[in-house]
Amino acid sequence: MTDRKILGIAGEKLAAAYLRLKGYKIITRNFRKPWGEIDLISTSPDGILVFTEIKSALIEELDKAPSPADHMNFKKIGNLRRSAEFFSNKFPELSERGWRIDFISIRIPEKSVRRVRIYPSLLLTELLKCCEVDLCENAV
Repeated sequence: MTDRKILGIAGEKLAAAYLRLKGYKIITRNFRKPWGEIDLISTSPDGILVFTEIKSALIEELDKAPSPADHMNFKKIGNLRRSAEFFSNKFPELSERGWRIDFISIRIPEKSVRRVRIYPSLLLTELLKCCEVDLCENAV
């Protein structure tokens, strides 16, 4: 498995933990269609169906790193919207209160990764304290 893939998986786990702490209920991860993928699908505390795109970056220092959101482009956004529409049409009972697309950007300091390697049982909630997590609701 590549370092990039490992970083993506770690970012998705951190994002799921972050959303759970905020009262979201995770429905599924990595919903794939031929034209695109949705990283996380959940319901918000107020019952809205939420499709979340997650971008992660491993950084040396938080204040000097660009945002992982810079990697989004028009095509990715269009595919994400198409997948969200497909899912909400397939499961209308989940989108009775409406739906939205959110974006989570996670910047993980390299020193935090070293802590996880030394202490593998470190809880995701503890690791979250070391990261910068930005949640942008209704991003698309």
